Amino acid sequence: MELAFPTRDDLLSAQRILAKYHDQKFSLVDAVSFVLMENLGIREAFTFDRHFAVYRPRGKHFRLLPA
Repeated sequence: MELAFPTRDDLLSAQRILAKYHDQKFSLVDAVSFVLMENLGIREAFTFDRHFAVYRPRGKHFRLLPA
């Protein structure tokens, strides 16, 4: 397992996501997770949080598990 800690730039990117998706109820944790996943090239998320189905990094959805 690898731990990933957000940088200041990651937090600023997360803030931009929250502004862009202002009509969604994304939390800061959601947005930081999106940024870190994008930066690390992670395309799959084991989650029951449907916000991961709404956010579209680079025009594509994350693959959610369980489906």
